[in-house]
Amino acid sequence: MKKLLYTLLTASLVIGSLPELKVSAQRPGVITGSLSYPTDAGLPRMIVCAESVTSKSIHCTDKRVVNRRRGKVSYKLTVPAGGYYVFATLVNGEESGEAYWGYRAYYSEFVICGLSVNCPSHEPVKVTLRAGQTLTGIDPGDWYADN
Repeated sequence: MKKLLYTLLTASLVIGSLPELKVSAQRPGVITGSLSYPTDAGLPRMIVCAESVTSKSIHCTDKRVVNRRRGKVSYKLTVPAGGYYVFATLVNGEESGEAYWGYRAYYSEFVICGLSVNCPSHEPVKVTLRAGQTLTGIDPGDWYADN
């Protein structure tokens, strides 16, 4: 890289102008949250994904972070900066989740409202992530929407 910059600077002295350099080395960001599932049988295997609002590209993880002291299971997903809809879905072949296989449980207005019957909207919530930022509390747990 130093050699390239030296060559460009040298060329600019000869030509008289420095070409525009575009460096897209933005640091990714991290989205984290808790996992849940509407059963007493335990948490089935699932993946958590962030779908880009603009490009529709999807980034996923199946890695769990277990906090045994608090009895919580969470996820950590590293993605490029941008706007995303975050959802959890069951891993294919899970017997305990046949009713929800292929279903996307979004981080939605219903989740933010407290998963109560008094929460009327199941609309997914767009999360916006800046480079290097960590968003916490993005819990994809709306297993009750009609999707």
